[in-house]
Amino acid sequence: MLESTLDILSKVLGEKPARLILGHLEKTKPSPEHDGEAGFEAYSDILRRLLGSGSTIVEKLILKALFTRFELNFTEKKDYRFQDYMKELKDVKEKRGVEEKRFG
Repeated sequence: MLESTLDILSKVLGEKPARLILGHLEKTKPSPEHDGEAGFEAYSDILRRLLGSGSTIVEKLILKALFTRFELNFTEKKDYRFQDYMKELKDVKEKRGVEEKRFG
């Protein structure tokens, strides 16, 4: 997930700001890679705090990149939050038996 985030942020903001934001995200507790929905919510909160209203666009770009990685189509759903999409991706990953050290 951090790799996709860095890629998207670099394209949108440039390399230096992307790495600064990534530094904050890497320290996220609870962790998106290990703590499921609570981690995804914390991740989203940090993006919102650092990027303000622009976080919504960045989150969608990250989600699209991750869905593409799993060969899925990203479709916006009413009342879905970032963490809801991430849980959906995690469930797909588990069903497919994808073995990775980190999610994303």
